[in-house]
Amino acid sequence: MKQRVLLQTAMVLLAGLLPLWPAALPALVALVVALALFGPRTGGSLLNWDTPLPWAMLLYGWHVAGMGWSTDQGFGWFDLGIKASLLLLPLVAWRQGALGPEVARSAWRMFVLACTLLVGFLVVRALWRYGSEHWMLMQGMSIAGKPYYNHLFSSYFSEPLHPTYLAWYLQVALIAWSLGNIRRSTSQWIDLLVQGTLMAGIVLCASKMGWIVLALFLLYQAALRWKDRAWRRSFVGLSLAAATLFGMLCITIPGVRGKVTEAWQALQGTNAHTEDSSGARRLVWDAAIRLFEEAPLLGTGTGDIKNELLSVYAEEGYDYPLEHRLNAHSQFLQFAAALGLPGLLLVLLMLLVPLVFAIRRRQHALVLFLLATLMHFSVESMLEVQAGVIGFATFALLFTWGRVKEEQGPPHIVLLTQYFPPETGAPQNRLYATAVQLRDHGARVTVLTAMPNYPAMRVHEAYRGRLFMREERECLEVLRAWLLVSPKRSLPWRLANYFSFVATSLVAGLLTLRRADVLLVESPPLFLGISAMVLARLKRAKLVFNVSDLWPESAVQLGLVKPGPMVDLSTRL
Repeated sequence: MKQRVLLQTAMVLLAGLLPLWPAALPALVALVVALALFGPRTGGSLLNWDTPLPWAMLLYGWHVAGMGWSTDQGFGWFDLGIKASLLLLPLVAWRQGALGPEVARSAWRMFVLACTLLVGFLVVRALWRYGSEHWMLMQGMSIAGKPYYNHLFSSYFSEPLHPTYLAWYLQVALIAWSLGNIRRSTSQWIDLLVQGTLMAGIVLCASKMGWIVLALFLLYQAALRWKDRAWRRSFVGLSLAAATLFGMLCITIPGVRGKVTEAWQALQGTNAHTEDSSGARRLVWDAAIRLFEEAPLLGTGTGDIKNELLSVYAEEGYDYPLEHRLNAHSQFLQFAAALGLPGLLLVLLMLLVPLVFAIRRRQHALVLFLLATLMHFSVESMLEVQAGVIGFATFALLFTWGRVKEEQGPPHIVLLTQYFPPETGAPQNRLYATAVQLRDHGARVTVLTAMPNYPAMRVHEAYRGRLFMREERECLEVLRAWLLVSPKRSLPWRLANYFSFVATSLVAGLLTLRRADVLLVESPPLFLGISAMVLARLKRAKLVFNVSDLWPESAVQLGLVKPGPMVDLSTRL
């Protein structure tokens, strides 16, 4: 119990210090991982493929493999150290699956509080500097450096954090607060204060992608909650406030106008000697694409990507990227150039696979987090620094923990059978009655079955020509997969019928089934146990194997198959 409390405290502290004290994060990650791995295990693993965590581990593993074709081993090991959280924090989900939603909510609250307080501090600091330097100007004193109004703009405002990373943190905090079910009974004014502060911080960071993601967040929120009149008033007010603040910044601060102008000019093209951030991105993207084209299968290697990019900058005369030793400024292009097509595919799968599942399940907070991360990864190599790596791994872990409560609702029972209504017969009626009774006792029941074809051994007309079909029968979710059907009664055809459904049920189950508590399998056919064992292991479900007939004896007695050597082999099986 003491170890669990320490782990919870360390996790909440990690979330709280993420925006406040970046230097302390590696030590906190090490503490969290040590407490998780060396303490008693709580619950099953949460390393499911519908979360970013296992994909992050595979991506890190490919980085380790990339050391095999790297010559600069020193930079390679440094890079592996930076990205270590992609391996370590998923191990926490593997070891401590039952830590769950309460810890996630506490950590999210601490993170939102830290982000809100940080923005408040940064605004006060900027105004103090603004006021102090304005007073100095009024006294006729000179000010070294940029004009004083820059304290409310970009890196002058976000220091010591990079403005893109701070904007991303604030966006995630805004998403978690608005859609993550972490709020207690807070008043409307506190809600408006938190959201308004976070939005103001995003605007003041002056990250172009931060502005775009904020607009996406507002549109997504509007689509979800427009029918709520009270929320609609708050939304309109906050949107107008954010737009007003942005307009004031554009009018009063040339740097903000310059950000917009830079982006537009970069879209029109750029030259090798450009010195603005948008134009420089075009140059480094071209360099990364060139490296990917030269080594598309394996890339330059984990340790050589930095030097290879610098070589291209020097060869092409890209002065600004060379002087500032820029990376690819796109996580997708960075991995493509460094690790080839496998690296690019792994980072895409890490984000897109969970996104597809989150959209299907209407997990709106996770959807927005993944969309925001996708958009930021497109213009920033965010996994090349610890602020991005630890932030991403921590957020992915908290979202994974946070959904445990949803999955700990009614028990989910999957009924796997080859025979189910609208087919007629005793097994079909019995299985249907079983599913209905389980539903009536409070379980959530999903039936994974075949296209109906029994007893005529012809697929029913409404189901013909389909590989997969989803339908609902009296509040039962029924998933149907294709199988080979033939009226011939010889054993080879019957086995082909059985094994075709073994294969298609396995594929359909892997792609469509959510995590289950119990997998109830009906035999015959006996071979369905093959796909059942695989699905039960991958979905972490208890396997119940119900043998209702001794097969193939029952098939021989009913005249469905003829006695022979194949029957003898099947009997031994």
